[in-house]
Amino acid sequence: MINLDNNSAIKLEYDATHDILFGYCPDFTDMNMTEANMAFQEVVKTLLQHNITKVLIDSRMSYMDVSTHKHKAVLEMFALNLYSTKLKKFARIMTENEDRESSVLQVVDEANIPFAFRNFRDIPTAVEWLKSQSNS
Repeated sequence: MINLDNNSAIKLEYDATHDILFGYCPDFTDMNMTEANMAFQEVVKTLLQHNITKVLIDSRMSYMDVSTHKHKAVLEMFALNLYSTKLKKFARIMTENEDRESSVLQVVDEANIPFAFRNFRDIPTAVEWLKSQSNS
């Protein structure tokens, strides 16, 4: 596991053996919406620099204190920026916040993303799916 750019807005680790980028979702508050956008830009930049095809974002520990509209806007920009990458699989560890989860699923449905996306409750199951040949 390689730690990538400790100075960035998001903690990223790369498993070169399985070509998986691990990241932790930033907090969403009115005070840090710029940082949240920068964190997701850092994910896209890292995917592009290393031609990474699989990503796992752990959202469980991130805090959300913004409107669903603002949260969705950040996610839509992130999804749009992912189009420029070679991403094939995106795994996400879910939160317990139903509004937030609904917002994520709405963005995934509306963005018509060109890669496989799945939500998971735990990291081992998500990693197993990322390692598998299956996209469903």
